[in-house]
Amino acid sequence: MQFGLIGAGRWGQNYLRVLTSLDGVKVKYCCDNNPSRLAALSKDYPQVSFTTNWQEVANDPEIEAVVIATPPASHFPLVMAALQRGKNVLVEKPCAVKLTDIQQLFQAAEEKNKVLMVGHVMEYNSALQWVKNYLHDGKIGNLLYAYFSRSNLGIVRQDVNILWDLAIHELAMLRFLLEKEPQSISAQGGCYLQPGIHDVVFINLKFPGNVMAQIHASWLESAKTRKATLIGDRQTVVFDDVQNQDKIWVFDRGMTSFYEPIEAGAGNYQFVPRYGDIHLPAVQLQEPLLKQCQHFFECIKSGAEPITGKTDALWVTKVAELAQQSLDSHGAPILVSLA
Repeated sequence: MQFGLIGAGRWGQNYLRVLTSLDGVKVKYCCDNNPSRLAALSKDYPQVSFTTNWQEVANDPEIEAVVIATPPASHFPLVMAALQRGKNVLVEKPCAVKLTDIQQLFQAAEEKNKVLMVGHVMEYNSALQWVKNYLHDGKIGNLLYAYFSRSNLGIVRQDVNILWDLAIHELAMLRFLLEKEPQSISAQGGCYLQPGIHDVVFINLKFPGNVMAQIHASWLESAKTRKATLIGDRQTVVFDDVQNQDKIWVFDRGMTSFYEPIEAGAGNYQFVPRYGDIHLPAVQLQEPLLKQCQHFFECIKSGAEPITGKTDALWVTKVAELAQQSLDSHGAPILVSLA
């Protein structure tokens, strides 16, 4: 199956490396608007044709699938053009920056009977998939709250803010893990480097059952973090994607209550810590981007709905839009209706 890649920046080059390694896939074109970048890549990938004209990729009848890894503002026109020309499309997150645009894209994909998939790569992380299964098995008890952190010292962007650059990963993870719709959202942040472009954000979400979640993302922190912590009434699970191994820590610990009578008919509940084992499960790890690209390839062949398809894209973008609305309103809570 012949593929075309549009966008050869840092993440696009990862796609190029992975796609050229897949059995059954031939990358015919790689497109970017930087000729010197393409010239450098051509030395490592002599089997690929390099072009600065994206229409050359979209118009080629031999191309069955297009991967788009360009800046977010360009996603809608590029994805729509590829779909209208009968291509299956995998587009990097966010699928588009407006919910109405995403709805149009998936409508076009359905009309053309083509696969449209979004690159929410964390949902293809083997360790995070283990955490989801463990959570849904009920072993941590009732989920009380969760918090997520994704920080770096850079890369500072000018085309999107931190919410749409990094926090979008955490929103996708949250949907993947909880499979619930939030009831309310509030977000606050700061524009410390560039006027009008938030480089740090804190997002608070409330879910049914009094479950809370917080997402923190920043371009300003020296310590790189990629961590999710889920606190249940029986156990706590920590997922740390910065670690090369031992990405999951399960703490069999919590607070235990007992009733202590004071006098006949009266008493108080007492709370004491319960200390149990710490478990580091062994998980067979595979590069998430490789699994994502393999899944895209299989969906094209089988016609199956992608894991990160329409439902995922609409949820993440809708919640991100509401978080942005709260951010623009200095943290005002937004009641959610995802209908």
